[in-house]
Amino acid sequence: MAQPDIIKLVSRLELSVPLIGFYDAPDIEPFEPLIKPAEGKRPCIFAFYKPWLIGKTLYLSANSLCGGASHWLFGQDTTPRDEFVRFLVDEEGLKGKVKGIV
Repeated sequence: MAQPDIIKLVSRLELSVPLIGFYDAPDIEPFEPLIKPAEGKRPCIFAFYKPWLIGKTLYLSANSLCGGASHWLFGQDTTPRDEFVRFLVDEEGLKGKVKGIV
C-alpha cells in the first residue's frame, strides 16, 4: 500500500509547510520510515517536527508521549493533574487569563 499523495492539495493551497496527519492504522509499514521516542522519555510530539518535515512518521503510543498528548490522543492521564499544571506553567510558560482580558 502506498502512502497518500497530497502533492496536488499542497500545491493548490500554496502551502509552504507539509500537512501533518494522524492515523490509527493496524499496518504501519506504509508510513515508514518511522521514528519513536527514546525509551523512558516522554517528549512533546512537536519535538519531532523537524523529522516530520523530511518525511519521517512518528509512531505514537500512550506510554511514550508527554502528558498532554497522552491525554488528548489516547484518553490516558499519565501525570497527576497538579504536576501537569506545574509543568505547563513553570516549564512551558502557560499563563492563566488575566482579569479583564479575554
